[in-house]
This record gives sequence, structure tokens and C-alpha cells, in this order.
Amino acid sequence: MQASKLCAEIFLKKWSKNERVKPFLNYFESEYLNSRSGWYEGNAPGFPSTNNGRESLNNQIKEEGTLRLKLPLGEFFTCSLKLVKDWSIERSPESPNFKPFVTSPTLHVPLLSETYNFAREREETILTKVINDK
Repeated sequence: MQASKLCAEIFLKKWSKNERVKPFLNYFESEYLNSRSGWYEGNAPGFPSTNNGRESLNNQIKEEGTLRLKLPLGEFFTCSLKLVKDWSIERSPESPNFKPFVTSPTLHVPLLSETYNFAREREETILTKVINDK
């Protein structure tokens, strides 16, 4: 049995004993477990669990393009085309203010060293506390 189905089964079994919760359980089971498989965050491991990137782009469109105004469709298309053109120029390697696309994080040795030292100090603090608590 799939882990998610087993978890749902255990959840329903646990809470079905409570009569006051049954109406919600029926709703939850019909709306989420039966008709929307994959609704929960852990369903797509390895993929972002938020839409922050989309929201960021939406904010840029509003701030740089439409100035937060509801434009008629024709004006919105004109505005969108201008934004795409401007963004394309910014990403062009020939541009003086070139903004390269980043496909993986840039890690610098000083930052890695600080991170390692922080983790090591934290581990020592936790170990000291555990030893002293015994």
C-alpha cells in the first residue's frame, strides 16, 4: 500500500471514533482523499512547495509594467511585450549590465567555512548540554 494511502487510512481510523468530527472527516475524505489525489505538499518531492517565483514575477510585472493599474487587454499586451524585450536585453551577454541566469547556487569558500564553524559550535553546545543533563 502506498504510504500516503496508509497515512490517510490511519488518520481516518483514529478520528472516526469521535462523532463530532465525522461530518468533517466525510467532507475531507470526499473532497481531498478521493477527488484530489496529490493535494498535499509531500506529493512532489524535489519540486518547490511554494509559488514564490511566480508571485515574484507577478510583482515585477505590476511594479515595472502596469504600475498596478488594470489595463485594457491591448495595452496589457503592449506593456507585456515591452517587459519581455527589456528583460531579454538585460539577459543578453552583450549588455553592459548583463544579468546571467543562475542554474545552481554560487558557494564561496568563506561562507562555507563560516557555515561549517557555526554547525560545529552548535553541535558542541548540544552535545555538552546532553552530557550535562545525564
